[in-house]
Amino acid sequence: FERAWEQGADIALVIVGKHGWNVDALARRLREHPKAGKRLFWLEGLSDADLELLVAHSSGLVQASLAEGFGLPLVEAGSQCKPLLLSDIPVFREIAGDEATYFPVGDDQALARILVEGVANGGWRQPYGITTMTWRQSAESVARALLE
Repeated sequence: FERAWEQGADIALVIVGKHGWNVDALARRLREHPKAGKRLFWLEGLSDADLELLVAHSSGLVQASLAEGFGLPLVEAGSQCKPLLLSDIPVFREIAGDEATYFPVGDDQALARILVEGVANGGWRQPYGITTMTWRQSAESVARALLE
């Protein structure tokens, strides 16, 4: 995002999640960043309703994971047809397929280029085929798998 801002992209970054283990330097950098509170926001302790509202009003999801177990945020955002900008890892390809824009893992230049191009072109590719299951559907699926 810093690279995209340097190129004049009119875009904000909202990071959602609590201050985790071994990220003190990152937390300090985020809190002291010149764009903090202007174009850079770190939201901790959101409720499910807050998160749902945030996704509904967002322009998309950037998930720049090095590795991921599942990728629930991309399912949640994708099921709301929000553009997905994802690091190119197998689990993201499995979930989003051709309905996302991918960038090489750790390639901040590529991500900045995608961000700048999206701003210039009025947005990014929107997914339409990503769906979520209800808790009931999920429980029934697990029960079927266990009973077979």
